[in-house]
Amino acid sequence: MTKIFLMIDGKEEGPFSQEAVRQKLSAGQIAANTFARMEGGTEWFLLSRFFDVSGAPAAKPAEPVTRPIGVWVVSLVYIAMYAFWILRLATLRLHMSQPLGALKTDAIMAAIFFISLLKIGAGVLLLCMNRAAIYLLVAAFVFGLCLSAYQFAEFGGSGLSGQLLGRVILGTLVQLTVIIYSVQLIRTGKLK
Repeated sequence: MTKIFLMIDGKEEGPFSQEAVRQKLSAGQIAANTFARMEGGTEWFLLSRFFDVSGAPAAKPAEPVTRPIGVWVVSLVYIAMYAFWILRLATLRLHMSQPLGALKTDAIMAAIFFISLLKIGAGVLLLCMNRAAIYLLVAAFVFGLCLSAYQFAEFGGSGLSGQLLGRVILGTLVQLTVIIYSVQLIRTGKLK
């Protein structure tokens, strides 16, 4: 006898026997518009495709997924900010007087590029309301602080340090704000 998997409250449950599914339908535990798939299959269909559900109760409508406006603002600003950094990095590299392949400069630029990509990925995950965003945010924050510490040690005596300090402070404040906001979303159950 073919077993059936059901999509209940956004989670796959089962496998259930056909009789168990009929009992759930008649008891009102599932509705006619519950999605189901046959064991071994990959496509999901409404239960009405598999069963006569004429007497089954109607389902409650699914709640729409809404994102707080803060998620839109924070995510898009975060993504735009680090996309700008990647473009600026590419422009800087094109105008540098050092030959391509200067090891120290290329290593720093590669690290900044990698960290910026991590931050863009975190912004996208946050926009998708995915809890994994917090892990990327924290990882990018730690990598960024390590890179900034290295840059201060390397260029501390030159005129770069004042500019660099301003960027580090601004970037740190933005990142901490995004991390705190993400933690708040997780605590309130809005980030899954």
